[in-house]
Amino acid sequence: MFPPENNAKLRVPPTAVPATAENRLDFYCRQAEQRGASDLFLHEGLPPRLRVEGALVEFPGAGPVTAADLAPLNAGAAAFPGSAERDFHYVASFGSRFRVQSHRVLGRQAAVLRIDPGDRSRWFRKVHDHRFPSRLAQRLRVPARCHHRRPRRVRLRIQNLPLLEKEWELDFALQIESVGRFRANAHYNRGNLQAAFRLIADHIASLADLGHRPIVQQLCNLREGLILVTGITGSGKSTTLAAMVEHISRLRSGVIISVEDPIEYIFQHAACIIKQREVGVDTHSFAAALRHVLRQDPDVILVSELRDLETIRTAITAAETGHLVISTLHTINAPKTLDRLIDVFPGDQQPQVIAQIANCLQAVISQRLLPRSDGSGRVLASEVMVMNHAVRACIRQRKVEQIPSLMQIGARDGMHTLDESLADLVFTGQITAEEARHHASRPDALNERMPRGAALGRARR
Repeated sequence: MFPPENNAKLRVPPTAVPATAENRLDFYCRQAEQRGASDLFLHEGLPPRLRVEGALVEFPGAGPVTAADLAPLNAGAAAFPGSAERDFHYVASFGSRFRVQSHRVLGRQAAVLRIDPGDRSRWFRKVHDHRFPSRLAQRLRVPARCHHRRPRRVRLRIQNLPLLEKEWELDFALQIESVGRFRANAHYNRGNLQAAFRLIADHIASLADLGHRPIVQQLCNLREGLILVTGITGSGKSTTLAAMVEHISRLRSGVIISVEDPIEYIFQHAACIIKQREVGVDTHSFAAALRHVLRQDPDVILVSELRDLETIRTAITAAETGHLVISTLHTINAPKTLDRLIDVFPGDQQPQVIAQIANCLQAVISQRLLPRSDGSGRVLASEVMVMNHAVRACIRQRKVEQIPSLMQIGARDGMHTLDESLADLVFTGQITAEEARHHASRPDALNERMPRGAALGRARR
């Protein structure tokens, strides 16, 4: 069932599921977009599930997912079939966008892929027998770079050690024409291949439309330092990063280089040149890309996630050298973000790292998405820590427990706590008081902050 009943997108009647496995994966993606879902989950042996407005719901009218439904993922980037003969668009795991003509030859599924204008002008062909699907996610490897005035056929090289077999995990992106772009992860569960898809909006909303306060736009005007956007999975971090990049690219000229895994939002060049590099395709790792990025003359560096010690170390170094670095971390607030940045380093290196962070960190934006009181969607609750002399002193002395108090009195610098944001949302009627207390750091003191929230609500209007 699709609760709640007052949402029109959830009241779409069940649609007949295609009988052939080749059509079902395409069908599931299209239905996820039409029903307003943010995520699609395919688990062999279970019906497809959708995440709609944060809630996990069953796919109406669909039976259990079979191994055949997931066979197109095994076939790799060259085989995302929709029918026996069909034209469609596909963005391979290595970032290139293809115009695809899929058909069958001598009982085998074949696909001819042509990279769109603006990308390398070549043709590739791969024949894959779907009667015996391999468990390997075969990744295409583009031949040596060359340019041709007219397309020509070239031999396709397939990597000998497929990434999914080697790592047992695979992040990739795909795009279905007239539906949109998906970020996906293929993985194994009890020996069965499974996948999760997240729909990525074609339109990049502005920071104000997302619910961010003016301070976030002001942070985009910085020319150097480190800005971190934090939150749990599904809290909108990637969307905030995309909005910040879009804002920067329209207001000033420069070079923006992003390092992503995989590429999610596709940016259009405006006043800035935007280079999007994908891990595993354009570079071997986040750390490797960041080590060489300073030679590429960037003004802004976007790192989709600070995953490990080496990436964090290199990002801090880049921020110290006069570049604006924007990235994400899976932490829930500013103090825990600082602890994470420091504790990832060995103890003998932490004093130096603390000094570096105190000097180069500019702001921490922590956010989460909460259900609206009227059930119409979700709304952003956030906190912002902006670096000033008092905050930098607390970091140098490793007294991060004092930072929430400094944020409460730092409104002049644009700072606010999550509890203040929650009080503001309750005052404006966007969330319920019960929901606010559930997410507040100090639920017993939330009522005391309501006057502060009321003042913020009046100021917005």
